[in-house]
Order: sequence, then structure tokens, then C-alpha cells
Amino acid sequence: MKSLKYLSIVISALASVLSAYLVHNEVYAPPFCPRLLDIPACFAVLILYLITLILAFQRDVRSHVMYFMSAGIGLGIAIWFSVQSLSGAAQCPTLFSVPVPLCYASFLTFLILILLRLMTVRNENRVQSIQR
Repeated sequence: MKSLKYLSIVISALASVLSAYLVHNEVYAPPFCPRLLDIPACFAVLILYLITLILAFQRDVRSHVMYFMSAGIGLGIAIWFSVQSLSGAAQCPTLFSVPVPLCYASFLTFLILILLRLMTVRNENRVQSIQR
């Protein structure tokens, strides 16, 4: 279904833009993002969103695997910082005076991207089996 593909492209693009804004804030007003191996997590999350955006345009088996790996790593980072935020061990940034930590939003976004790709792959497999 092409609408699932376009939806994942739009979500990845919007998430990339917001992550780029976080990177901007980290560069000009550090420390803004929590650290992951002494690197601001927003840098890694931006790269992962960009990878999912690029791979959203491709439909071969290798791109599916790479997409799930990048989105899975992003989901893992989001889970890690969400747990840290809930326990009070780390503080995730918020954006535009919305009191929701962005690690929660990132968790939800990566989860949605994974689910959209799973549905896309399932639909592609269904179409291929019908064509045979």
C-alpha cells in the first residue's frame, strides 16, 4: 500500500526536522540532550531518522533489514532514555513548552515507523503471493 510508504516518509521527515532542531540547540546551548556514550543522543537519533527516511524509499530485502536495524536501534535508545527519565536518572528535553519529554515521543515515533514497515512488508508479500 503506497499510503503506508508515504506515511512513513512523512513521519521520518518530520522527525528528522525536529531532531535537527534538537541538534541545533545542542550545538548552540549545550547541554541540551542527554548523553549516550559521551555523545549527545540527539545526534544519534537524527542519524537514525535520516537513515529510516532514506530507506523508506527503497523496497528490497536489504533495505528492509537495514530499516528495521536503524529503527530498532532508535527504539532501543528511546526506551533507554524513557526509563532513565521515568526513574529520574536523566532528563530528556522538551520542545515548544510542551511538557512531554521527547524521549517518549521518539519511542512512539520509532515504534510507529517499525509497525508501518511491518505492514508494508506484509502487504508486499501478500501481493507477490497473489501474483504467483
